[in-house]
Amino acid sequence: GDLAKTVAGVVETVIPREEEVRDAEGRWYVMRARPARSADNHIEGAILSFLDIDLVKKSLESAQRARDYSEALIETLRESLLVLDADLRVRSANRALPTSRSRTQSAVHPLTRK
Repeated sequence: GDLAKTVAGVVETVIPREEEVRDAEGRWYVMRARPARSADNHIEGAILSFLDIDLVKKSLESAQRARDYSEALIETLRESLLVLDADLRVRSANRALPTSRSRTQSAVHPLTRK
C-alpha cells in the first residue's frame, strides 16, 4: 500500500493499522501504524514500526511450493495412492483411486492397525 495514505488514514480515523509490506529489495515486514498523541491528547501524526518477517514469509512460500510440487507429482501417478495420517485417516487421494463408492469404501474402510 501507499505509506502516505496509511499514515493519513491512521491520523484521520485515530485507528491503529497493521499490514504486511515489502521493501524495494523484496524483504517482508509487518508495518504497524498508530496515532501519535501530544501531551494534551491531540493527534500530531503517526508512529510507524516495522518488524522483519522475511525469513518466516520465505519459509512459508517454500513450504507451499514443496506442497504444490508433491501434490502435482502424486496426481501424475497411474497407480492409486492414499496419504494417511497417524490415525490412518485419509488426508488425500490421487485421481487414479477408484471412483466407485463401493470399491473405494472396501479399499479404505475400515482401516485398522495390526
